[in-house]
Amino acid sequence: MEFNTGSERTRETKKKMRVRVMENDLADLRELGQQLGAAQRAIFKSRYGNLLELMEIQVQVHAITALAQYYDHPLRCFTFCDFQLVPTVEEYAQILDMPINKVPPYQHLDEPISMTTLAAIMRLPAEDLEDRDVWEDQRGFSLGFLVNYLQELGDEEEWEIYMDVFALTLFGIMLFPKTQRFVGNLAVNVYLAYRTRGESPVTAVLADTYLALNACNTKKRTRMVCCLPALFVWLVARFKERVVGIKCPVESVKQQRLEAKSKDEWSQYMASLTQKEIEWQPAWQQRSQLIYQCAKFLNVPLIGTRGCINYNPVLAQKQFGYPIKGAPTSFVVEPLLFLYKDGSAGEIVPRIRKAWQKKIIMGADTRIYAMNTDKSYQQWLANRVETVKLPFKPTSPTLVEEETPFEKESTEEAESEEIRRLKREIAELKDENVMITKRLKQEEEYTQKIQQDLEDTNVKLLKRDYEVDEAFSIVSKWISMHDASVRENTELLRKSHDLQRHVDDMERLVEEWEDQAKKELELRLEQEVNYSAKIIQLEESLEERQQALEHWKTRFSQLASLANGAIKDVPRMLKEADVSLMFRPVPTEVASFVEHCKGLVGLMKKMIAHNRP
Repeated sequence: MEFNTGSERTRETKKKMRVRVMENDLADLRELGQQLGAAQRAIFKSRYGNLLELMEIQVQVHAITALAQYYDHPLRCFTFCDFQLVPTVEEYAQILDMPINKVPPYQHLDEPISMTTLAAIMRLPAEDLEDRDVWEDQRGFSLGFLVNYLQELGDEEEWEIYMDVFALTLFGIMLFPKTQRFVGNLAVNVYLAYRTRGESPVTAVLADTYLALNACNTKKRTRMVCCLPALFVWLVARFKERVVGIKCPVESVKQQRLEAKSKDEWSQYMASLTQKEIEWQPAWQQRSQLIYQCAKFLNVPLIGTRGCINYNPVLAQKQFGYPIKGAPTSFVVEPLLFLYKDGSAGEIVPRIRKAWQKKIIMGADTRIYAMNTDKSYQQWLANRVETVKLPFKPTSPTLVEEETPFEKESTEEAESEEIRRLKREIAELKDENVMITKRLKQEEEYTQKIQQDLEDTNVKLLKRDYEVDEAFSIVSKWISMHDASVRENTELLRKSHDLQRHVDDMERLVEEWEDQAKKELELRLEQEVNYSAKIIQLEESLEERQQALEHWKTRFSQLASLANGAIKDVPRMLKEADVSLMFRPVPTEVASFVEHCKGLVGLMKKMIAHNRP
């Protein structure tokens, strides 16, 4: 292979970056993509553009790492020896085959992912997704889980759900990769924004690509994490085509059948590139206008999944067929970089959202403040190359073939009849060629018109599809809310019934307590009446007893007085009777009576002695 190194080349090279590329293995997804039939693939393409075709691209990682060495991060472009290349949203829109006109770009709303909406799209319970939402301390879904679910959907021939879940998987693994074999919530967020709100993911893919390139140029040992297939197609599709007439950049790259190159071969290939080896007007370049400015942003600001960044379309004019007529001013190449902190977008994102509503779109850049026409672009570029330097030197010298002009040596008179005949045929062929060229131009204009009409129709269909999906989402949300309301009302009704039963039980208990209290009150009143009667009886009995006591007290006093007198007199009289009986005979009965009286007196003395205190 011979390399053309150009006429002007700086000899000193810049320090090489250690670029590591994270590439997800798409083999499993390619097998799953093969399960879609022709009808399903056509429907998938109408909804999700070139994702299936982009998935088939075999990325040569060494081409990406070699390209990254040429990234000029202050200018947001790739600076080669005599030209510059700028990835633009217009080119990425054609690579992804997703619209950017008449649809909003990705907005990055500071809202959590709606598991209800995602569950409605995937036809899975929201609880199952929430359980799967965390995997190895990261939020998202493992590729294994999604692949298994896709296989189940394929076995059941649920192709509508299959296509949506497959697209979600491609968003996470190919368009917005973060971790190997893992679909992160950032990718899910972009997918839902595209699926439910119609926000184009093109700007987010390009923004993440610029952010990855910028990180590799400003940090050491940083992995390059972005959509590698899109960047590879963007690069290779700009090489001189071996095939012509292909209107799709992805198909153009597939048809080129680029041979695999080693790291050194890609380095040398990049070093040999000049503007002559670049296809500046490829067949797939269908747009002749590009976005130059968004409101007060004098270039194109982009909202990505991890931050915001911009690029400079003033340097991309040649890629769209317009010459760069002067050195770009510092105003239109001012860099913008903002990285989200803890997922927060800050104040810059709302400004960019609003700015995209006032885009300036045109062919050549006619802004008077955009370029300094006093200095040529080529001289400015040469100075830039001397400043930033190039990463590689070519190993072979410049090889330029010089064409030898055909000189006409013979005159009109010396021409033979054969030559005149050939000239006539050439003239006829030229006329025919002019006609064919005119016809081809007309057909091409007609084709472009048809293509534009198809694109507008596709946008309308996509918008209608989004509206249907959003209506379905709203209906699903209302159904979910209705079901939740029914469940809540049922629960409230059940609680109301339980509460009513409890109230009834309490009322029954209160009635029983009132009846029991009433009975107890009546019983107590009755007992009180009885007690009052008994008290009266007791008082009467007590009075009677008091009277009896007084009676008996009086009688006892009399008896006591009698007894006291008897106690004093009877012993004396018994003693005198006993003495008198000693001197005369006494009948037995009298003697017994006297002894009996003596016994009584003795007994009375004992009782009196016993009862004394």
